[in-house]
Amino acid sequence: MKFRMLTLLCALSICSPGYAEVTQGVSDNTIKIGSVADLSGPLASWGVASTNGIRMRFDEANHDGGIHGRQINYIVEDMAYKLPEAIAAANKLITADKVFALIGNTGTPPNNAIMKIVINSGVPNLFPLSAGLSMSEPPHPLRLPFLLNDRDTMRGAVKYFADRGVQRICYELVTTDHGTEVEAGIRAEAEKLGLIITATGKHRQTETDFTATVTKFRNSGCEALFMATVARDATQVYTAARAAKWDVPIVSSLGALVPSVAENPAMEGFYTAAPFHLIDFKDIRSTQPEVAAWADRYRSLFGHAPSPQAVIGYTMADITVLALEEAGRDLTVPSFMDAIQNIDVYKDPFGGPDVTMKGATHLGPKFSVLSQVRGGQWIVAAPSLEF
Repeated sequence: MKFRMLTLLCALSICSPGYAEVTQGVSDNTIKIGSVADLSGPLASWGVASTNGIRMRFDEANHDGGIHGRQINYIVEDMAYKLPEAIAAANKLITADKVFALIGNTGTPPNNAIMKIVINSGVPNLFPLSAGLSMSEPPHPLRLPFLLNDRDTMRGAVKYFADRGVQRICYELVTTDHGTEVEAGIRAEAEKLGLIITATGKHRQTETDFTATVTKFRNSGCEALFMATVARDATQVYTAARAAKWDVPIVSSLGALVPSVAENPAMEGFYTAAPFHLIDFKDIRSTQPEVAAWADRYRSLFGHAPSPQAVIGYTMADITVLALEEAGRDLTVPSFMDAIQNIDVYKDPFGGPDVTMKGATHLGPKFSVLSQVRGGQWIVAAPSLEF
């Protein structure tokens, strides 16, 4: 396995004589790891929470003595969900900061924009915080996706409601790569199940008025609306629908699964489909005391309860720490990739499904969850969406 991985990496021109002696981002005392994150744009609720979770795990590793005597130096660059800024941030981390790896980069369009830069540099691209199909297809030995893709997640959501009698559906999409993949899943499952698509709509990220869109959907006879949205546009569509007295299931993709949506009283009944293990931190002290203690530590560090994005950030960092430890003191890209490739069963510390990193696409858990806003919080409506 080690020979095969080294051969693949050398074929990508990131291996050379003396490569093992000098590895970018690795010194006697430190390992540099970076993130291109949205800390101030439309997905800031994702980027801030996930980088908090990542930092928390890396800080724990550092407190325990580091990785074979090395401290993890975690560097986060804010790109505000803008592609030029994402490209600049990736270039800075790779060429100026000279990181060993990137982890948890936020969003599908930014990840697509920086993918070639990262891969061509020979830097591992660990667990993009994106469910884009392009994160896993085609497979690449330096790219390690974690989330089930948007296409298949939305296929599962469409099937769930079709199994409950819905025959006429409609959809609304943001005009990004994310929207394109959600649309592919909706249309594929509709064709497979013989559903009628009564109306469709697309919007730019800057649009705010969806009154006419909702009227079109309602007049089409649509029985369930599926969307590719984040928190802002999901809230605008949903509140417009309820103001128009249009009361059908409305289901968003993973971008809207954030605490602020659930805490908005106007979003009661709203659904999301996302490849996340959802945890009710208010109801686990007797059943999962270790997880409850983790949530308490997170609150003390960051001043608020952890979100699903914080949990998945911590999990991604935990897998990274495990692989760094397994790679040994003589840390190189090949030794690290070989170590992470050989994680057969990873036990999720939060009680989610076991994860395997083996396989051609390096996917983690192959599941998605249907969540719904009830009483100001997200609850699990269906723990596993089949497709």
